[in-house]
Amino acid sequence: MISTGEDLQVLRYAEGGGYSMHHDGNARALTVLYYLNGVGETWLPLADAPPRPKNGEDAMARAAKLDPDTDGVRVTAPAAGDALAFFSLDDSDGSYDWSAVHRALPSTGEKWVANHWFRVGGLGLPTPDPREDML
Repeated sequence: MISTGEDLQVLRYAEGGGYSMHHDGNARALTVLYYLNGVGETWLPLADAPPRPKNGEDAMARAAKLDPDTDGVRVTAPAAGDALAFFSLDDSDGSYDWSAVHRALPSTGEKWVANHWFRVGGLGLPTPDPREDML
């Protein structure tokens, strides 16, 4: 059950900027990424590649072998105001869904996005420190 939303985080990437492959983790059940100016691409390499990875090491190893031009789900050409939402936890038991690893691909111009994470409570997972997500 989703118990709380974290504060909205607004990010600016310079042209060519991106963010490395990662999992949102830390009891974050749902991620909503808002494309504020319509610049930037997000890649979820394992979103359509069953079976689900067993752990983070497996997810990163599999993702490293894939290409954003041919594999996975790639959000391209978002319009200003578009949003991408995805789940990072398995709804059956609250464990990490490692198929939700993703990265921000290098931008073709100045990129403005906002992240909104929604957490779950009562799963014994650590409460995130928002400073860990600052660029």
